[in-house]
Amino acid sequence: MIRISLVIALFSFYFGNAQTLFIASNTIDSTNSCVIEGYANAFYQGQGLSNEFMNKLIFGGYIDDQLKDQTEQKLLNFGNRLAIGFSTGIKCYIETDSLLKNPNWNYALNADYIELNSSSYSKDLFHVIFSGNADRIGQNMELGPSFMNRVVFQKLGLNLAHKSNNCEFGVSFIKGQSHLALAANKMTLHTESDLSAISLETNTNIQSANKRGNNIGALNGLGFALNFTYSHPIKVNNHSSSSLSKETVATKEIGTITFQMDNVGTVAWNNYPNTYQIDTTYSYAGYEVDNLFDTGNANWLNENVLSDSLLPQPEVSNYWTLLPAVFNIVYVSKLTAAHPLGSVAGARYQINANMKPMVYGGVNIRLHRKLNTSVIGIVGGYGTITAGMRINYSSKLISAFASCNNMIGLFSKKGYGKNINLGLQCRF
Repeated sequence: MIRISLVIALFSFYFGNAQTLFIASNTIDSTNSCVIEGYANAFYQGQGLSNEFMNKLIFGGYIDDQLKDQTEQKLLNFGNRLAIGFSTGIKCYIETDSLLKNPNWNYALNADYIELNSSSYSKDLFHVIFSGNADRIGQNMELGPSFMNRVVFQKLGLNLAHKSNNCEFGVSFIKGQSHLALAANKMTLHTESDLSAISLETNTNIQSANKRGNNIGALNGLGFALNFTYSHPIKVNNHSSSSLSKETVATKEIGTITFQMDNVGTVAWNNYPNTYQIDTTYSYAGYEVDNLFDTGNANWLNENVLSDSLLPQPEVSNYWTLLPAVFNIVYVSKLTAAHPLGSVAGARYQINANMKPMVYGGVNIRLHRKLNTSVIGIVGGYGTITAGMRINYSSKLISAFASCNNMIGLFSKKGYGKNINLGLQCRF
């Protein structure tokens, strides 16, 4: 008999894929004939970029010199990070008694939308963009190394889940919507002391795949991705005696350690993508015009001519990129009425996302048999030190959670970034 479990992801905003740090097993309990679950994630975060600055940059507002200077003072010379993400998905578990002739096996179909914008930049690049170079006459401004990566894709996958072993693995077909990457390994701007010339020495690679547009229906690449989740219960011996002469030994579960990897794969951008390779020095000393009425000078400010002189002709050839794969490992202690206080700890890393490795740890608190919460401290990622919180509700038919990886940023304009995750599961 086939039992269908629909898993609906409501909405999500990754710089990942779902960026929640609190992962849970997706395997279906043997008593469930139908499970509907959803998740949501939203975040942006920038190292040294306060919410006061980012809100004006994104939503509009006047960024005065004082705010610019305050922001720049908090930046590193190199390696400042900024990321914005969005993701959403749908999953359908199908429980069957005949799959692989083993009732422990189920399979699932999933569909997801994922968008990630990430960057790494220098303090001098920030200064040039927001303040210009007038105060750096006669000096070199190191605009690089700076990197930017934007990828938007959808995936449709098939997963196998083994209930008794608490593991799930699958493969997904990837539809690449669009891609833009800039890698400026070297970018030095110099203005002569007498203002006679300005030069830019650069070694930059640009890749762009958006020939069919940037809407959700655009098909600019194809690929695949793998995912895997395994949860292992941690047990200890529990000694008990029924009499003075006989001792029995049992085990009790004290927690669970979960390993997860998601979006481990690649995309071939094969719909006439463009690649620019720039390794040169530009020098500008102004125009010399002898006669303004000479018709030969009519196009001296033609923007197409100027663009062609700066950018080389693109190479139109297919290229591959790695997806922003996520690797998670987390330990969560088991909460009971007798032990309402526990712990949570983990580590996370995302490749091809300009992200630092992240570690976190904190406490779990059982508030009620249907309600518990987690509070954690976080180091790394796109920030330095932040705090996160999650609230879980669980009943016989419904489970739900809301979490945030940046509690300070969520409520304060002095914080750095915002993050929110939502989830819902209905069991029938």
